[in-house]
Amino acid sequence: MSPFFGRRSRAAIVALLAVGTLLPPLFPSAVQAQLAEGRAVPRETYFLSLDPYYAGNYRTAMRGFRSAARSGIRSIQGRWVDSICYFSMMGECFYQMGDLPAALEQHEQALRLFANQSTWMKRIQWPATIAPAQVRQLPWGPSRRQTVPGQFPETLLSRQGNDPNKALRQGGIVRRRELLPVRAMEIMRCIGVSIRRRNEILGPLAPHETLSASVAQRLAKRQVKGNNWINTLVDTQQGLAKLSTGANQEALQLLKGSLTIGGRFDHPLTSMALVEIGKLALAAEEYEQAAASFYEATFPAAQFNQADVLEEAFVLAAKAHRLAGGKSVFPPLQAAAIWTDKNRMQRASAAILMAAAETTALLNQPQAALGLLKQSKTAMNRSDLPKSNLGIRLVYDNAVVAFQVGDSASGLASLNLAIKQNIKSSFRLFRIARTTKLQRAKIFSPRVASLLYSEVLREPTDKDWTLAPFETLTYCVTPQSDVMRAWLALAIERDETDVMIEVSDRIRRNLFFTQLPLGGRLLALRWVLAAPPALLSKEARQQRKTLLEKFPVVAKIFEEMAQVEKSLKALPVAAESADNIRQYEKYSKQLVSLAAKQEAHLLEIAVRPEPATRLFPPIRTAESIQSQLAPGQAVLILIDAPKEMQAVLLSAGKQYTSWSIKAPARIKKNLVTMMQTIGNYNKNQVLDASLLKDEKWKSTAEQLFSSFKEGLSEKNLQSIQELTIVPDGFLWYLPFEILQAPTQKGLQPLIELTKIRYAPTAGLAVNDPRPVPTGGETAIVVGRLFGRESDQIIRAAASEIRDVSARPAILKLPMLVDSSILASRWDKLVVLDDIQNNSKERFNWAPAQIDERNGRGSKVAAWMELPWAAPQQVILPGYHTAAEDGLRGRHTGDEIFLATTGLMASGVRTILISRWRTGGQISMELIREFLLESSQESAAAAWQRSLLLARSTELDPTQEPRLKGAKAGQVPTADHPFFWSGYMLIDTGSRSAKR
Repeated sequence: MSPFFGRRSRAAIVALLAVGTLLPPLFPSAVQAQLAEGRAVPRETYFLSLDPYYAGNYRTAMRGFRSAARSGIRSIQGRWVDSICYFSMMGECFYQMGDLPAALEQHEQALRLFANQSTWMKRIQWPATIAPAQVRQLPWGPSRRQTVPGQFPETLLSRQGNDPNKALRQGGIVRRRELLPVRAMEIMRCIGVSIRRRNEILGPLAPHETLSASVAQRLAKRQVKGNNWINTLVDTQQGLAKLSTGANQEALQLLKGSLTIGGRFDHPLTSMALVEIGKLALAAEEYEQAAASFYEATFPAAQFNQADVLEEAFVLAAKAHRLAGGKSVFPPLQAAAIWTDKNRMQRASAAILMAAAETTALLNQPQAALGLLKQSKTAMNRSDLPKSNLGIRLVYDNAVVAFQVGDSASGLASLNLAIKQNIKSSFRLFRIARTTKLQRAKIFSPRVASLLYSEVLREPTDKDWTLAPFETLTYCVTPQSDVMRAWLALAIERDETDVMIEVSDRIRRNLFFTQLPLGGRLLALRWVLAAPPALLSKEARQQRKTLLEKFPVVAKIFEEMAQVEKSLKALPVAAESADNIRQYEKYSKQLVSLAAKQEAHLLEIAVRPEPATRLFPPIRTAESIQSQLAPGQAVLILIDAPKEMQAVLLSAGKQYTSWSIKAPARIKKNLVTMMQTIGNYNKNQVLDASLLKDEKWKSTAEQLFSSFKEGLSEKNLQSIQELTIVPDGFLWYLPFEILQAPTQKGLQPLIELTKIRYAPTAGLAVNDPRPVPTGGETAIVVGRLFGRESDQIIRAAASEIRDVSARPAILKLPMLVDSSILASRWDKLVVLDDIQNNSKERFNWAPAQIDERNGRGSKVAAWMELPWAAPQQVILPGYHTAAEDGLRGRHTGDEIFLATTGLMASGVRTILISRWRTGGQISMELIREFLLESSQESAAAAWQRSLLLARSTELDPTQEPRLKGAKAGQVPTADHPFFWSGYMLIDTGSRSAKR
C-alpha cells in the first residue's frame, strides 16, 4: 500500500472523518455530506488514470485526465488549484509522446494557476505532525540514507467560502462557507512536477521568461506560518523554482535542506530533489556524487509510487556510474527492471532495461545489448510506448548496436529514422524555435535575445556529446539557417561586428554541415583522428589521444593504412610495367579495404558519447583573424543579411571598417548586366571579335565598385597588398578582379591595385599552418574544356604543364585506382576537362573527371572520407556555375561555396576554379604561368602575375574556341575580361603575401 495515498476504501473515509472531528465545528453537516458524496479533489477519475500513464498508455491516461478536468472546482474566479494536477499530468502525457509545445502549454497553465491561487495552502487544515509509513523492501537496496517514508493523509480539509456579513459590509461576492476534502499532497507533487518539467523543456530560456520569477516569488512567501512540516515541501518547490531562475547555488542549498521532514521522514518531493541535486553534480562533472544522488532518489520514488521519477533516477544513475568509470552495468538495474515490471510500471521497466542495454553496448558487448533491447521492446508491447520518446530512443539504440556488429546498412536506416522522429521531441530544436518566436514578439530584449541565440545555437560541446549524443546529432543534421539569419539581423541591429562575422560564418557552416552525413559528425571524426597535427587544436589533440587509446582497433588500422600509403607513394609516377600495374592494384585495393573498415568504425564511434570537435571549417573571431594577418593583408567579409547586405573589412591589428551595402537588388541587376555585356549569355556562347572592343562593361563595373568603396577607398587600397574576399549569396559570381576603381591614374581594374584571393568562410581566410609540401606529383587530366576545342591545344597545354612540374603524371584511361585513393600521391591536380556539378547532390561530382565512371570513389564525397589526403593545389578551369548563363533566375552561389568547401574539407588548400570556362590557349597560359609562379611565391601573388601577363598577350583566333570573326591584321589581346576574369583563386594564404 502506498504511504502517500493508501487505497481508496471505506477505511480512508473513516480516517478522513476522524480528522474532521479535530477541526472547528464550521458547517459539520456540509462536511459529512461532501465526504459521503466523495467530492474530494482531485477527482477519483484522475487517480484511476495514473496507472495507464505509468504503463505507457498515454491516450487512455489523457482521456482520464481530461475527464477529471471537466469536473474540477470552478468559480467566477476561474479554476481552483485541483486543476493543477489535471494540467500537470496532461502535460506529462504530451511530454512522453514527444509533443514539447503542448507539454509546455499544459505545465505553464498549471503554474499560472498556482501563481494566481498561491494562498491556497492557508486554507488547508495541516496536521501538526506526521507518522512513519510502512517501508517497502526494495530489491536493489539498501539505501545509505537513514530515513523512512512519512505517512501523509490522503485528504485534508480546506476552508472554502467567506463571511457573508463581512462580504456585504465591504462589498464583494458571497461564497458559501464549507470544508472541502482536498488531496493536497498530490497538488504539492504536481506543482513540483510542472516546475521541473518546464525547467527541462526550456533549459537556458527559463530564467528569461517571466513565469519563472513569478512562481519563485510566490513560493518565497510562506503561506503556512510557523514550523509546520509542510514548509519542507515548499522549500523543495522553491529550490526547483530557483533552478528556473538560474540561481543554482541557492537552489542546491534549498534542495539539500528540504530532503527530509525533521531529518527523518522522506516526503513526496524528496525523490525530485535528489534527482535535481544529481543533475547539478552531473553538469559539474562530479560523476560519483551524481550517481549516488540518483541512486538514493530511487528509494523515495518507489516508496511513493512515482514510477516516472524512479525511471529517470535509474537511467541517470546508470549514465553517471559509467561516466564515473564503472566497468560494468550499474548493478541495481536488473532487480529494478524486474520489480517495476511486477508492479505494472511498464514504461519504467522498459527504460531501465534500455539503460542497461546502452551501458552494455558501450562496454562493447553488442549481443548482450541486443538481448536487453529485445526485452525492452517486449515491455513496451500493447502500449503507446513504441510511439513515445522512449520508443524513439529504442530505435536509436538499435542503430548503435547495428553499427557495432558491422551492419552499417541497418544501422543507418535505424539512425535516420530515429533522428527524423526525434526532431519533434528535441529540447534543443524546441528552444531554438521558441527563442525566435519570442524574439519576434519582442518578449525578449535584443540583448537577451542575442545571448539566448548564442546559447541555443552554440557549437556542440564535449559535454553535449558526452551526456546527450542522440540529441546533439539531431541538432547537427537540422538546417538552422533561417534562425541564424534572425540572429544575424539582431547583431546588425545592435551593431555587433564581431557577432555579425561569427554568425555569418555559422550560417555558411550550417549549410555545409547539413549537406554531409550525420551533420558533419563523421567529417569531424576524420579530422580529429587523421588530419595533420598542425591543423588540430589542443582540445582536438587530446581527443585524438583519448579515442585512439579507447579504440585500439582504430589505431591499428591507421598504422596499417600509413604503411600501405607509403608503399603506394613509393611506386614510380608512370606505372607502365606489368609489375608496377600489379603493385598499384594491390596497394590500392588494400587501402580501399582498410579505409572502408575504418569508416565503419567511425560510424560506430559517431553514435557513441565521444567528443569530437568540428574543426572544419574553423570558427574564428574577428580578433583572431586580424591577429593572423600580416601588414598589408586585409579580409573583406560580405554578408547576405535579411534586409540589406553588410560588408566588413578587417586589417592587421584591431582596425576594421563595416558598412551596409544598399540596394542589393540593384547590385545583382548590375552584375547580370555586366555578365551579359562581357559575353556570358550561355555556357556555349561564341563571342564575336567585335565585342572585345566594346567597353560598356566598364561603366557597370565602376557602379559595382561603388558599393564597396567605403572600405576599398583609394587611401585604403594604397595600403592593401593582398585582399581576401569572403563572398556570400550572388556575390560568389562577381569577379572582383575587373571592378573599376577610381584612382589618380583614372579607372583601374582592382587586380592591378592589389593581389586578390577568395575564401569560403572568414575562418578560412587566414594562414594554413601546414608546411608547404615539395616534391610531390602533379597529376594532369587531359580531356576537353569546350566542344569546339582541338585536341592539339589540350595536348600542348598538358605538355607545357608537365614541363614546369617536378614530378608530372599525365593520367590516361583506364584509371587503375579511384582518385580518392590516388589523391594521397598528388601535391597538385590539374583537370583540363569539362566539369558538370550536381545541382541536387552537391558533393556528387568528380574533381578528377577521368575516373568519373569508377563510381563513388571518384566523387567529392569520397574525397572527404578516409584516407585523409588530397592534393594541396587543385586547378579546375572547366567548372560550370550560373555565371556562364548570365545569372538567369535565382542563384545563391551554393554550387561554388559547397564545391570549394568540400574540396578544402578533404585537405586541399588552394583551388583555382572557373565561374565560366573559356578553354583555348589563354586559359592554358594562365594555368601554366600560375603553376610556375606559385612554386616560388604566394598563390595570390602568382595569380596576379598570371592575369597581368595574360591580359597583354595577343589572342590567336585559331586557338580560342570561344572566339569568332577576328580579322587578319586586327588580332586583339586577351585584355577583355571574358578571357581572364572567370577564375576564382580560393586559397588559405599558406604563404605570406609579397609585394
